[in-house]
Amino acid sequence: MNETTADVVIVGASATGSLAGREAAKRGASVLLLEEDSLPGKFHKCSGLYSKRGIEKLNVDYSGFFCNEIKGANIHAGKHSFTVQKKESIALVLDRQKLDEALCQQAIDAGAKLQTSQKIMRKNENGIASQNSMFGFRYLIGADGVSSTVAHLYNFPSIGNGNIAMCYEAEFDNCNIENPELVDVFLDRKIFPGFFGWIIPSGGKKARIGFGTTKHAALKIAFNSFFALPQVQQVRGDKTLRDFWHAIPLRTRKVTQKQNVLLVGDAAGQVKSTSGGGVVFGGQCAMLAGEIAARNCNGENLNYEAAWRKKFGKVLKTHRAIRKIFDAVPTPLHKLTVFGFDKLFVSKLVEKFGDMDYIASVK
Repeated sequence: MNETTADVVIVGASATGSLAGREAAKRGASVLLLEEDSLPGKFHKCSGLYSKRGIEKLNVDYSGFFCNEIKGANIHAGKHSFTVQKKESIALVLDRQKLDEALCQQAIDAGAKLQTSQKIMRKNENGIASQNSMFGFRYLIGADGVSSTVAHLYNFPSIGNGNIAMCYEAEFDNCNIENPELVDVFLDRKIFPGFFGWIIPSGGKKARIGFGTTKHAALKIAFNSFFALPQVQQVRGDKTLRDFWHAIPLRTRKVTQKQNVLLVGDAAGQVKSTSGGGVVFGGQCAMLAGEIAARNCNGENLNYEAAWRKKFGKVLKTHRAIRKIFDAVPTPLHKLTVFGFDKLFVSKLVEKFGDMDYIASVK
């Protein structure tokens, strides 16, 4: 069996893993990125919608994989609809696979080494192992998604099935898009309890159309009901470019660090409960994890868990609280409440913060 040792070993080489690797390598740590597939990335299994302010915090040039810009949203709740829009763009639609590949290349350029086709299967006192290789480490970072193998091997507390949204999305071509600068958001506890539906114009005549729900037993009903909505039927094109199912965590794990083992991104549940977006906060937490792991290898004694919760915990808790309010309100009242958000809530948020990430202030 082949044996490799590094200061920092990272399982998962998509956006969050690569960001952790980049920051650790920049600080002089030897870094090994392990990817279970033949290439790093989500393979287009992502909506690819990011707040402009948020994606810029990741320090990546996205001009080569930009698809569209978004200036606002049409909010639909039953028969009620309203529009929130700004003059400038507040969100970007990107090619997620190219984003992952660009961030992975940044990590490699900083000094990280990438090994693909390495599915981690077990651990022992010397490290973690795939089928044919053993990997020793001073710090291990799990960036391997909601069903994290690292979290399982090291007995981290589970996120819980009731806190995981199962989502479906398809990208269509030849769509009838009225305004390519607006996304459509569908809120209805009856159709998709625990989450929502969406239409994201992705450039030209293409649109990414999908929904999610935490009630996994009702997926078929949600699928049929969502694609029967008049707004969805009007936009939906006649050519399917891709489609996929994907699980999204809607709460953080109660523990994300056990001594020298850290979890980041979806593996840690560092995701906005309101929208399911994980790259911005998960990515910044991953950058913090990479920095702390490298600095600790150089003799410091920093705590990742305390650091990321101090910086981002309040924001993620706010998203979680809003999600709980939405989930608790009965559907008829929910529709009326959302309709009232036009003046009382949504427009003020967009006006004040200018993006879809920061509901509470982040210093």
